[in-house]
Amino acid sequence: MGWAESPDEYWKRVETHAGEALKLDASDVRARILMARRYLAYNRHLEAQTQIDRAIAINPNDADALAGRGNVLMWLGKTDAAIESLELALRIDPELNDFDRFALTLAYYLKQRYNEAIEQAELNLRRNPGARFNEAVLAAAYAQVGPHAPTRRASAKSPADRSDVRPGDLRQQVPEPERPRELCAMACARRVCWPRRASRALNASRQ
Repeated sequence: MGWAESPDEYWKRVETHAGEALKLDASDVRARILMARRYLAYNRHLEAQTQIDRAIAINPNDADALAGRGNVLMWLGKTDAAIESLELALRIDPELNDFDRFALTLAYYLKQRYNEAIEQAELNLRRNPGARFNEAVLAAAYAQVGPHAPTRRASAKSPADRSDVRPGDLRQQVPEPERPRELCAMACARRVCWPRRASRALNASRQ
């Protein structure tokens, strides 16, 4: 069995190398984004927002920065603004990472845009079948739209398959603005769900 770096070790390494990059160049967008992601992983939302705002001020068209802002706004409960930022990021770069695309799925659900939540969750799962954290939101969205739900993804878990998810569960059990934070736990925690792109960005910031 191979060795896997723990999330805490990974984020400590991110903080160290991103911090070193910023000492050399305070306008390093990649380093700012990585620092923001690190703060977000530990629920330090305002610090994450500060770093993301600085990154966007440097490059307003950076897809990762815009997606990062969407993530921060998502967990702050500012769902409309989160959707706007995440959709813009997705238009710029359709290859956004799993976590950013999940944040958009969750935002759609919380705004009762259930068909869009279903479509995005199914796309996320087609792109990465291992992104199982999408399935809880997908099942709940199916439950909301009932028998008229899209059935493009035969393997998606419908309400009948998920007896643990009832209509309205995600919205009723988690009050605003705490919903995103609670649902993040269902998504296997921000510190764990970090895509390969982050590692590439970390390496780039060190060069």
